[in-house]
Order: sequence, then C-alpha cells, then structure tokens
Amino acid sequence: MTQTSHKRLLYLASALAFSIMVVLETGAFHQRVGPENPVAAAFAPQPADPRSEYTTVRRDAVPIQRRVSATVVPAAAVTVAPRIVGRVLEAGPQVGDMVAAGELMVRLESADLVAAKGVAEASLAGALAREEGASGSLARDRAEATRAQAEWERTRSLHESGTATTRQLDGARAALASARGAVSAAEASVAAAGADRERARKALEGARVALGHTVLRAPLSGVVTERSVEVGDLAQPGEVLFRLNDPGALRLAAFLPADYGSALSRGRQLTFTWSAGDATETVTVTEVQPQAEARSRTVRIETTVPQDSGLLSGQVGSISYTAGQRSSLTIPQSAVRRFGQLESVRLRDAAGLMRPRHVRTIPSALAGRVELLSGLRENDEVFLSGEDGGQR
Repeated sequence: MTQTSHKRLLYLASALAFSIMVVLETGAFHQRVGPENPVAAAFAPQPADPRSEYTTVRRDAVPIQRRVSATVVPAAAVTVAPRIVGRVLEAGPQVGDMVAAGELMVRLESADLVAAKGVAEASLAGALAREEGASGSLARDRAEATRAQAEWERTRSLHESGTATTRQLDGARAALASARGAVSAAEASVAAAGADRERARKALEGARVALGHTVLRAPLSGVVTERSVEVGDLAQPGEVLFRLNDPGALRLAAFLPADYGSALSRGRQLTFTWSAGDATETVTVTEVQPQAEARSRTVRIETTVPQDSGLLSGQVGSISYTAGQRSSLTIPQSAVRRFGQLESVRLRDAAGLMRPRHVRTIPSALAGRVELLSGLRENDEVFLSGEDGGQR
C-alpha cells in the first residue's frame, strides 16, 4: 500500500468516526416520541371507559351563511341651497356643528329685493285706492240709475193717463239710458281696478317670497356634514351650500345578490356585526330596492340601526344572512380533541374500543356542532370529550 493510499484511508476513517459521534450525540438511536408525549398518547389505541358517552356522525342540512359589507347611512339627509342669485352676507355653522330646525344657515344680500318690495307695496296701495274710487263711482251711478228708473216709470204712467207729454216721456227714457250706461262704465272701471289690484298683490307676494329666499334656514335638526360657502361668495340657484344629517335617524345600507335580495321583505331580521366583530346585533329590514342594479346584479336593502350602538354615519360593518342550505356531516363540538393545529376524535369501533382518528373540521352554523371535512363517515360513532369542548 502506497503512502498516498494510506493517508486516504486515514481520512475516510476519521470522517466516519466523526459522523458516528454526531449521530450518537444527537440521539438518533434514542426514542424521540415517548409515551409521555401527549400527541402519541392521544393517538394510541385505548380501551373505552364504560361510562363514556358517544354519538353518531350524522348528515345535517346546514344553513349557508354569507356576509356583505353594510354602511351606516343617514335616514334623513337634506341639503341647503338657494333659489335665487345673491351675494352671501352671512354663513353660520361649521362642519360638525349641531343645528336646530329653523336655525339660520345663510343670509344673502337683499337690498334690491327690499326696494322691489317697496315698489310692489306702493303699486298695491295705488291699485287699492283706484279700486276704492271706482267702487264709489259705481255706487253713485247705480243710485242715479235707480232714480232714473223710478222717474221713467212715473212719467210713463202719467203719459198713459194723458197728464204727461210725449216729450217728457222721451226725456225720462233718455235719462234712464244714460244712467244705465254710466253704471256699465263704472262696473268696467271697478273690474279694471280689481285686476290692477290683483296684479299688484301678486307682485308684492312675489317680492316677499324672493326676499324670504335671502334667508336660508335648517330644514331639520341635525349635524352639518358639508359646507361649501363663505361670506362674499355669489350663490347660484340650486348650488348646495350645506348638507345636514339627522344623527338620531340612521340606517344600514347593503347590497345583496339579486337572487337572494329580491326575496327579502320588510320585517325580515338579519345579523349585523361591527367594531372588528366584537359587537353583534339583530337588525330589521326596512326597505328593499324594487329592482336589481344592472351591472352588479345586486339589490340594495336598508335596515334599522341597533339602539344605543354609538354608530356614526359612514361607519362600516357586515350583515350576515342565510343563502340556502347544504348537506354536510356534523358532530358535536365536544367530540373534537385539539392539539395545536391537529384535530382528532375517539372513534368507537365495532368491538367498542376507542381508536383515535385524525379529522378536519370547520365551524358550523348549527349551535354546538362542527362540520366534518375528512376523517369520518356517516353513522360512525365517536366518544364525547366532556364539557371542555375537547381542548387538550
């Protein structure tokens, strides 16, 4: 054997010895999972305690639960907008302020409208004076017509008896005709004066309404959520200056799939969850949109808001609803034993022995039960773990 070969053998022997030492030090030949390990003990076959209770794996119709986002919206939301063009002289509340119904929101410049109102008042006063004068003239002309009528009738009677001449009769007839003409003219004057008075009255009413539009007040009690006006702005008709919400009248708005939402009716109760899932309340459907949105194929619904929830407009939660049923194998939650991420049950075999069986479950909508994904079949029998819910 050459010197080179001898050195190579020494190197190999040294490497082999080092490897054996590492294996021995790491305990490769020792028992890694002993009987004291809870996982190994749990999956080892065990005789059943005669007092142990057991149940049967059954197939249930499990409600299919769905969740959709729900937003708190105001049930009463209004805008404040002018009806006339005007320079803003005063703009009261700020965003977040509470206002009472009837409280001043905006005051517009009104000098021109005040002048127009004064002109309208003067016109109405003139029309009323003319109407009064025409009415007085009409009363006098009617009295004269009555007197002429009586004189005509007296003269005609005297003419028939021969004591009045034809000339006197013609004079009485002419006087009566003249009096009647005067009455007709006076009636026309009264009618014209009345029309003038009505036009003046409407003009004054319009001036008063326009002047009233220079003052914008809160239509309801609520909180200011938007303000888009400052003193000196030129307000335009229809321009939204303020938005108000009634914080005491809130609703939940959600969009549900059309095939389910369209089947809902007012009064239906749903579950609302908010505050990171910590708070859950039952809410009642108050409104269902009569048709689905064309693009999203969803139906908008509105529900009540839980009393004393402290929710504010714009906050988001979720509404839970049942969207049909599915057939699923279920067992009591107390039959499941958990070791970290592992789940198992104690299967009762034909001989009555207890055999651990690995399973996979998910929470169920059925109270106190879980749904089985794998590990058991229908009619299998499993032991119950007790009141601790199977936590080990």
